[in-house]
Amino acid sequence: MRGMECGLRDMTAGDLDEVTAVDVRAFAGQTGATAPRRRDLLTAYLTAGGGLVAETDRAVSGYLFWHRWGGYAWLGPVGVDPPHQGRGVGRRLVEAALDRLGTAGVRVTGLETWPGEGKNLTFWARLGFGWDGFCLLLQRNVPPEGAPIPRVPVEDPAVVRAPAAALWPGLDPSPWVGAMLRLGVGELFAGRDGAVLCQRGGSREGTGGLGLIRLLVSGPGSRPSRAFELVQTACAYFRAVGVTEVVLPLPGSERHRLPEFLAQGWRVAAAAMRGHYPASPPPFRGTALFSLMG
Repeated sequence: MRGMECGLRDMTAGDLDEVTAVDVRAFAGQTGATAPRRRDLLTAYLTAGGGLVAETDRAVSGYLFWHRWGGYAWLGPVGVDPPHQGRGVGRRLVEAALDRLGTAGVRVTGLETWPGEGKNLTFWARLGFGWDGFCLLLQRNVPPEGAPIPRVPVEDPAVVRAPAAALWPGLDPSPWVGAMLRLGVGELFAGRDGAVLCQRGGSREGTGGLGLIRLLVSGPGSRPSRAFELVQTACAYFRAVGVTEVVLPLPGSERHRLPEFLAQGWRVAAAAMRGHYPASPPPFRGTALFSLMG
């Protein structure tokens, strides 16, 4: 193993079988939020974003996905086959991705990782990432009965462009949202001054019964109630398609809203650490609830 050369290249659709197998081995025996990822979601991540693979002896030994939203990008998921862990494969993947994204005009790159693994925090900090705090994953039961969906889904991802740009200059998730819609992974609903992307089924194996609010944007001029109206729209959609549990990411910048979410029946299911490169990016100027953690 010590003498094997490791090379990096762009990920292609033809790599996804090997990437999925590496992911299964890297997260073997884990359940819930750290279980292996769904194959169809990995396909969506590649189509909607991009990725790199590390090859050792002509076999995939590691992988990394990224999602670019204009001048903002997101890293992950990333994984390394257990026999190759501790050999610098993950570091090389991240450094190459940051270089690629920076050349493409990305100014800020974000990520989420589980704080229970101290080695994860150390790994990212050594690569220049700073920690912004926790992103809480809230979860609640979807009542079997309730109001119908208050609005119809939209097919034009451009509806997210204006509220996103108002949140952070250069933020544009519309190409990523469009790819998710074309792949049938999500449904998009637009409200006044904002939009919400709903994903049926969690990102991990064994979470097909979950619904995930993947992205919610609400501009800085919107009333706080606007974001909750979008959340209610998402819950009504999930109820209509038979989903019984829904998950919502609540970043640290929105932690003041936690009591209201708890009063509406949400509970804290997990907490991830959210970081950015460079370490001190400009803040969002409105409501941005999103998680691309695979």
